[in-house]
Amino acid sequence: MTTIGLFGTGRIGVPLARMFAQAGQKVILGSRNINRAKEIVKGLGQETLSAGSYEDAANTDVILPGMFLRDGMLDILEPCHYYNWVRLF
Repeated sequence: MTTIGLFGTGRIGVPLARMFAQAGQKVILGSRNINRAKEIVKGLGQETLSAGSYEDAANTDVILPGMFLRDGMLDILEPCHYYNWVRLF
């Protein structure tokens, strides 16, 4: 099964993570604050959803940024060399 690495635990990332997990897709919800991601994952109660860091989310089959540009999406992706456009959607 393909794993989606989703960046962001805010207004974009959480609904997307829930949607993909409810559809049975394996998702790693990546956050700069792993404890926040763990709390969100626990609250959503989806078996296919797990918490991780941005690095964990980046080491998946598909990378999906779930945050606004103004919230630093490019700053998060750039220093970690996550510009792999084949996997970045």
